[in-house]
Amino acid sequence: MIHRVTGLGLLVLAMSLVGCAQYYWSRLNASGDDFARENLECARQAAPNPTGVQYGVVFVEEVYRGCLRTKGWVRAWQWAPPPAGWYRGIE
Repeated sequence: MIHRVTGLGLLVLAMSLVGCAQYYWSRLNASGDDFARENLECARQAAPNPTGVQYGVVFVEEVYRGCLRTKGWVRAWQWAPPPAGWYRGIE
C-alpha cells in the first residue's frame, strides 16, 4: 500500500529534522581559541552595555554576526556534532 504524504506531514518531518542542526561558524585555518577570542570581542561590540555579555543580556544579533563576518568567519547550518573547525556562537 502506498501512503500519500500530505503537506502537513512534510512540514512536521522538515521541522523535526531542523531540530538536529544548528548554526555554526568557521574560518579557514582558525582554531577554537581564535573563535573564542573573536566571538567574545564581537559579543561585546553587540551588547547594549559593557557588562551585558557577562550577564547574558540580549545583544544586537546583526551587529554580532556582521562583526564575525568582517573577521572572515562564515555561518552555516551543521548537524550536531559539527565537523572539526566549526564553532557555536552565542546566538
